[in-house]
Amino acid sequence: MPDRRSTGSLSRGNTKRENPVLGAIRSVASSIHLPQLSSSARLVASAAAAVVVVLFIVGTILFKSSLFAATDIEINGSEHISKETAQKLIDLPDDTTLLNVDSDAIVQSLKKSPWVKGVDVKREFPHKLIITPTERKVVAVAYISADNVAWAIGDDDTWIAPVSLAVGLDADGNVVDATGLAAPAADNHTDDSSSEDASDDSQDVSSDSMDDSDSSDVPDAQADAADAKDGQEPVKTADGVTLLSGEDAARAVAQQLNAVLLTNMGTDVSPLSGSKVKGEGLAAALKYIAGFSPDFLAQVKSFSVPSVQALACNLDNGVEVSLGDADDIQKKERIVTKLLEEQKGVTYINVRTPDAYTYRSVDL
Repeated sequence: MPDRRSTGSLSRGNTKRENPVLGAIRSVASSIHLPQLSSSARLVASAAAAVVVVLFIVGTILFKSSLFAATDIEINGSEHISKETAQKLIDLPDDTTLLNVDSDAIVQSLKKSPWVKGVDVKREFPHKLIITPTERKVVAVAYISADNVAWAIGDDDTWIAPVSLAVGLDADGNVVDATGLAAPAADNHTDDSSSEDASDDSQDVSSDSMDDSDSSDVPDAQADAADAKDGQEPVKTADGVTLLSGEDAARAVAQQLNAVLLTNMGTDVSPLSGSKVKGEGLAAALKYIAGFSPDFLAQVKSFSVPSVQALACNLDNGVEVSLGDADDIQKKERIVTKLLEEQKGVTYINVRTPDAYTYRSVDL
């Protein structure tokens, strides 16, 4: 009969060192208290737990390992944020890797520009990191006639920044950026004090704006556009562009941005870059913009927003729609659409109370 004690003696005499990973697994497995299971089930559970621990340890090591160090960093710009500005705003720690890059911190840095809503971080292993700011989508342009300024409003109901009103129409009627165009002809240019005032206002808009687009010529262009007032000949540049002013310019800007124009702002409107839009009338208008179907919204020329009670939209066909509180939005849209389809010569529709709507029409 074999001597079992001698076998044990051989085992104890084995001086081969145990693999440290296996040792860690054994240690973890021995410390795990499992319910009463079969020996095979206990072995599988222990092994799985040990694997998790090992993976955690490996991940922790790789997290700051130079194996995936971000040594090739590409920072892009976007429509309203230049590449240079983005590079200045972003400050990455020296130990940044493709695994530990802090996207939230990058967003907070970029949000010093109100156009930034988020950031797209793309990793190309082993060492390349591509950072691109994502912008707020402009859904509305609020024109404040008292100050002759227009503000972009984002899809998250945030004031973004003032937008340049230096726009005009080319010979084909297309909206063009008037910044940097040749000066207007001398006979169209006046030297009155109103032009100086307009220039001062436009300088304020340009300096307050956090848009990185080239605005060096915006004040002059906006001052030239301000000359085109009621009763005066429209100002034309040497390039043949008719400069727009006031609400017409704001409407053209909104068209360029594929946004809706808001006019007749209430006195409770106080734009501030990066802050949430406040004011009941303005908030209601934004709810209508979000609630109307794209087809119907495309027919809206502008919203008039003096208050919630007086909230109305003007359609491209000249019909004024009194809307009121931002409730039953889809129902109100259906009523307006049906009336326009069935009735001829409609000029005014009141759907403030959709179950008791009224309208006016003229005989055609």
